[in-house]
Amino acid sequence: MKQYKLLWKRLKLIRRGRLDLTQLQVAQRMGVSRNSYADYEAGRAEPRPHNLVKLVEIFGQAVYKEC
Repeated sequence: MKQYKLLWKRLKLIRRGRLDLTQLQVAQRMGVSRNSYADYEAGRAEPRPHNLVKLVEIFGQAVYKEC
């Protein structure tokens, strides 16, 4: 899970800054609980593949512009 820590930090910055979304809003769009999404951001859990696809749909354009 450590290898994803930088990714989650980056997504958190984009979520809060560029997209202006709360953890709850992202979780609702993904169809998971806010606690599950918070665990992803904190590196305590890894999303399943279908949830990674949802993350790409939510963050995709913003992550691309950030890189």
